Amino acid sequence: MRQCRSRFPPCQPGGDNVTIVTLTASVFQEQHEKILAAGCNEVVHKPFRSSELFSVMEKYLGVRYRYKEEQKNDTAEQQARMRNAAQRQDIATTEEVIGNIHADHPELAEELHQMVRAFRFGQLLKLLEGKKSSDDNKK
Repeated sequence: MRQCRSRFPPCQPGGDNVTIVTLTASVFQEQHEKILAAGCNEVVHKPFRSSELFSVMEKYLGVRYRYKEEQKNDTAEQQARMRNAAQRQDIATTEEVIGNIHADHPELAEELHQMVRAFRFGQLLKLLEGKKSSDDNKK
């Protein structure tokens, strides 16, 4: 078995910062140990679940993946925060929540900002409840 680190020796710039994850079909524990001894940081065995692969990438890349269920929970949490802030007419918190959704929905965020700037908290609350405002019914 070739040494994993031979391609990225620590004496080269960045060589000691390279993370090597091996994907293998081997199921033998002996192979697993040899792979790690060759300088690999992690071993993922086939067949693998995508969640396992993403978990390894999270660990070594320092990223966090957002999954659909997590996004649904986050959306519900943001809506609850905005509803609470709108009920209290808390401009700062309402603007903060709107800022959180701006990256994904810039047009919606701008419309919400306009509502808050015009102190139309009642209209915002109706929107959050899924009801049309009287202004929308006139159109």
